[in-house]
Amino acid sequence: MNEHYTTHPLFGPGVDALYADGKLSDEESATLNEWTADEEERFNAVIEPVYDACAGVEDLYAAAYEHRGDADWMLAENEYQTTAELKSFFIQSFCTDKTDRPACHDFDAADWQ
Repeated sequence: MNEHYTTHPLFGPGVDALYADGKLSDEESATLNEWTADEEERFNAVIEPVYDACAGVEDLYAAAYEHRGDADWMLAENEYQTTAELKSFFIQSFCTDKTDRPACHDFDAADWQ
C-alpha cells in the first residue's frame, strides 16, 4: 500500500501543480477527479481482499498492526494517541458500514467508542 501512496499522482507534486495558482481550471478539476477516482479504485483493489481474508475485527487489527510498517493503516504510534486509541479509531474507520464483510462481521460500534 505504501507503494501506492508513493507512486500515485494524487499524492505527488502533480497535485501541488494543479493548485499552484490557487484555483482549479475546468481541465485541472477534471484531472483531479480522474486521479481521485483512479486512486479510490486502486486503494480498494488493495484493501478489499483483506476484508475477506480476516475472520473478525481482532484478526483485521492484528493483520494491519503486523504490517503497519509497510502499509498505511493509520497505526503509526505517536506521543498523542495511545495504542488503544489508535486501535479503536482503526476498527471504527475500517468496519463502520462493513459488517457484511468477514473481517467486520463482529463489529459493534459501541464496543469501540
